[in-house]
Amino acid sequence: MQIDPSKWDILDKAWRDVLEAGGGGDDGRGDGGGGGDDSQGGLPNRWQIEQMLAMAPVQRVLLQMLAIQPGWSILDAGTGFGLLAMELAGQAPLRVTGLDIDEGLLGVARRVGRQLADLGWIDAGASLTFDEGDIYSTPYEDESFDFVVSRLVYQHLTDPHAATDELVRVIRPGGHLCLIDVDDQLSLVYPEPTDAFARLQDAYAAAQSHRGGDRQVGRKLSTYLEDAGLDVALTVVLPQAMHVPATVRDPGVDFGLSRVASVRHQILAEGIMGEAEFDECMELASTEHATSRFTVAAQVVVIGTKPA
Repeated sequence: MQIDPSKWDILDKAWRDVLEAGGGGDDGRGDGGGGGDDSQGGLPNRWQIEQMLAMAPVQRVLLQMLAIQPGWSILDAGTGFGLLAMELAGQAPLRVTGLDIDEGLLGVARRVGRQLADLGWIDAGASLTFDEGDIYSTPYEDESFDFVVSRLVYQHLTDPHAATDELVRVIRPGGHLCLIDVDDQLSLVYPEPTDAFARLQDAYAAAQSHRGGDRQVGRKLSTYLEDAGLDVALTVVLPQAMHVPATVRDPGVDFGLSRVASVRHQILAEGIMGEAEFDECMELASTEHATSRFTVAAQVVVIGTKPA
């Protein structure tokens, strides 16, 4: 896929404006569609935007690896705020659909998508739509898409096999399914995080596990594709390394804390941490002295082809 990197600045500015404004979508439902904690300016799951901006440079390298052809119909399953769908629609004449179960996130995605269209940023031959729906039972006919991608979604799924079967159903013969997700054992940091921050990260992982999620799902993605009858065509580990000097606040710490704050209620309700312990750790981690830090985070990318 041919990429015009000059377009990224406009896209990233649109999302930074969303963070600064702190508002939700304008689809008549505000941000009340289940988008997690909205204590930060009314914006659901704010940390997801912070994270996707931090990871964008490496993620966009992946776009050049995808053998997506002009005119294809693309489904971004579990699109969230829709960044990947926008990236695709801004670069090529594609019919791009973003699907998510969270109407609160989709409201923001639709608003930003309209702004980009008004700026003429969307490719002249592309279309971009966002639909509400469940990844386990999508609202599409059999063989509707040439390419389906699901990024950072499988770590949250309680039944990844059922989700994969459903995504395969809507792919045409000869089409492709691309899964991208984390495996925590592919990440490291030096020096080690403070005790307070580490305890909060462990609590977040425990909360995700209690919901049926899997922070080590990356190693399993190719097996899910194979079990669904696809031919595994590509497996890649996509790393992102960063040195953060002591004079700069580590962005990973900031969106990590925002992410933990978004599930505070669950952490307390399930007894993973007590209220006093949680609040103390948040205070300590938020005010810790800045130090130089080296981090590596990696995602696993797998692509499967549906037999013709």
